[in-house]
Amino acid sequence: MPLGKRLVRGAAASLVMTAASIMLGIASSVLLGRTLGPRHYGLYSLALLLIGMTTVPFFYGMTMLLTRETGKVMASGNRADMTGLLRWSYWVSALAALGVTVMAGALLWTLRGRLDPDFAKTGLLALPMIGLSILMPLNSTVLRGLGGLVRSQFCDLALRPALALLFVLIIASRHTLGASSALIAQILAVAVTVTLSGWWLFLAWREMPQARKAGEPPALTPFRLKGLMTFSAVAAVTSFYGSIDSLLLGAIGGTASLGIYRIALVAVQLMPALTLAISTIVVPSIARLWAEGDRAKLQRLLTITSRATLALALPLGLVLILAGRPLLLFGFGDEFAAGAPALAICAAGQVLSATMGPVFNVYNMAGHEQTALRCMLAGAAINAGLCLVLIAPLGPTGAALAATAGNLVTTGLMARNERRLTGVTSSILG
Repeated sequence: MPLGKRLVRGAAASLVMTAASIMLGIASSVLLGRTLGPRHYGLYSLALLLIGMTTVPFFYGMTMLLTRETGKVMASGNRADMTGLLRWSYWVSALAALGVTVMAGALLWTLRGRLDPDFAKTGLLALPMIGLSILMPLNSTVLRGLGGLVRSQFCDLALRPALALLFVLIIASRHTLGASSALIAQILAVAVTVTLSGWWLFLAWREMPQARKAGEPPALTPFRLKGLMTFSAVAAVTSFYGSIDSLLLGAIGGTASLGIYRIALVAVQLMPALTLAISTIVVPSIARLWAEGDRAKLQRLLTITSRATLALALPLGLVLILAGRPLLLFGFGDEFAAGAPALAICAAGQVLSATMGPVFNVYNMAGHEQTALRCMLAGAAINAGLCLVLIAPLGPTGAALAATAGNLVTTGLMARNERRLTGVTSSILG
């Protein structure tokens, strides 16, 4: 299939399956929220949050590195080069998965007497998820690089959340559902997804040419580990930036407050998902126009993008701000209605961020990722400081205020300096 058609097909599939993933995630959260209640949903969310913070740096680093190296193999390599890349990647990932799992298990075992018994049990049962989450990006990333755009999207966005919901329903029909059993459903879903994507990867690998193109050197470079560490460091900061409010709320306000807050975030997640769906389509064009030096076309694209994003985010944001409490009562029950103020604050923050457009993407495409990282660190500091002040008196509402303020500081700092650094602006004002 020609590259253009393949990209269009992949973009369309991404939009459809992103929508499916959101709907499946909301359905799963409604089921778990109503079944577990705030405290046990908080335990479940905290376990997934800690797994994410532990694995996202390696996950993101390996994804970015494999994307780059797979591109080299596809440009000038053969099946032997791909075999070498996969062998190296699996060895490094397996060692990382084993090391992180053993360290997490040892820490839980050492602190088991000081931890909440339910959390200690949930944490021990969640250990297999660490290894699976580290291994998960290998298959889907390489499969995507080998041309399996739709299959990789299907595994990541549709199959895994669908299986997780199915396994939750099966477990709930036979046993009392708890935080531990909900995690088991997630582990089973990831395991099945990894198996299927691995089989599709094997089929794609088998179709590669066995011989390297004449005169072409080996595709692999000796700097893969350095690249992995660089990408992972950026991801570690990003993961911390996105999780600090929830972690501090769980530590200060307890798991019940965390459960209420995480449900509020589930309700508002459609807004950043819409932004991501649009940015996934336009980022390659931003990179191309920047490389070509066509600032006029780039400015028009950014203005259209930011206004389209706001047009999608504003109506949904108004609904969540004005009708958040009835929606939480209808979807999750009385216990989670206390998250309505947090929901309204987060929704308002998303609307304000939408007015600034895809500024983070512009910084990255223009080579100013270090400046963007410094802005993120400033936002994270504001977030953490406000959490320490606001969570004790305000609970989930305080966490929402802190997170929203940190996010607006980050985007505001980038928007303030964007025109000086790049010559364009991403805001809706153009």
